[in-house]
Amino acid sequence: MCAAKSRGNEDKARSDATDMSRSEGTGTPDDSIRDLYQMRCDEVSEAFMGADIPYLQSCVLLPMEIITTSSRIVISTPDQIESAAMAHIEALKAQNVTSYFRLATDAHLKDADRMVGTHTTHILRGAARVCPPFLSRTEWVLDGQTWRIIKMDLSIRDAKLPIGVPDVVPGSGSPFNF
Repeated sequence: MCAAKSRGNEDKARSDATDMSRSEGTGTPDDSIRDLYQMRCDEVSEAFMGADIPYLQSCVLLPMEIITTSSRIVISTPDQIESAAMAHIEALKAQNVTSYFRLATDAHLKDADRMVGTHTTHILRGAARVCPPFLSRTEWVLDGQTWRIIKMDLSIRDAKLPIGVPDVVPGSGSPFNF
């Protein structure tokens, strides 16, 4: 679903980001990288709302690390991704979530095959918030032709999987660990 829809856009954005990251200009490299980061965040949100487990599994490079304010969780198997994603999807359905989106605030390349960005996650039921918006930082690695998540740092208190509706830290700040 999401991967096929965006392949051309992702290839162009990745090419633009790589070309711009090599230039000496100011401002534009991060804009293109942030656009790529935003596109990937949008696709993951769409996959959660559409319960697209195979796509969510394809977005991860194992082992993947999730850091919250109270724990460090390592996901090592596709089955762990599936069970964690299904529990999160079921929690969203139980809360009658109608909109689940992430807004990128920053992104940059750590090196040619590694992208790190920050975003704010919003989970809504109509116009009402299901939980306060919260900050996250995600690290993606280019695996062949596809960007995959290897690390997430979330400003939530949840200490183990599955994460249903996130237990958001007041103020939504996080001492990001990477």
